[in-house]
Amino acid sequence: MKQFLPTFILVVVMTAFVEILNSMGSWDAQLIPPASTILGTIIENKDSFFSAFWDTLKLSAQSLLLSFALGFTLAIVFSLNDWVKRAVFPLAIFFQTVPIIAIAPLLVIYLGYGPQTILASAVFVSIFPILANTLVGLDTINKNLLELFKVYKRSPLQTLIYLKIPGSYHFIFSGLKISSGLAVIGVVAGEFVAGGGLGSLIDTSRTQQRIDLVFAALIGLAFIGLWQIMLLNVINSLITRWRPFKL
Repeated sequence: MKQFLPTFILVVVMTAFVEILNSMGSWDAQLIPPASTILGTIIENKDSFFSAFWDTLKLSAQSLLLSFALGFTLAIVFSLNDWVKRAVFPLAIFFQTVPIIAIAPLLVIYLGYGPQTILASAVFVSIFPILANTLVGLDTINKNLLELFKVYKRSPLQTLIYLKIPGSYHFIFSGLKISSGLAVIGVVAGEFVAGGGLGSLIDTSRTQQRIDLVFAALIGLAFIGLWQIMLLNVINSLITRWRPFKL
């Protein structure tokens, strides 16, 4: 709480300042609407707003879980087989250089309109940090510990489960935190072209010049990102309390 208190105070002061200027007629609410206008817009459009909010939240969480499952699995496969790593990993790096907004229309052509396209868009964006960080963690385990496992004739699978995965936990968690934000970006990019959620609400509001709805959707997206980070931090605290991961 102490860490975020200065930011919280700054946001409250800025919000109050904008409200005062707006009430005095010295603020252009068409460019940046005050908090009261945004709140009124959310209440006025609560059914459509919270439906879109729930759709984006659900797809963001699903895409993050799917990205973790695929990224973690691929990292283990790459760690166990160097030939597969050298053959496939450069392709993963190459595809990360392509902007998702350019890929999303292709996903619509291949998968059609709907949540499957949005999920594919989000996974395409968010899988790489998990894959790369997990791979770095698995490949940078203490060499002395690896030699010790060889001395005791542990199998590659035992070494992976009891040494490599626990020893690379912090790398895995760092990649997961990065991907949590990218998952929201990928979902919104998919919603721009496939429809639904807060991304579609932003696109519709843009055509209608509804700046208040755009800001409301942006605040909703910020809450989704913060919620995912907070949840990951809670899970991390529970895991590290049970297992310190000091390898």
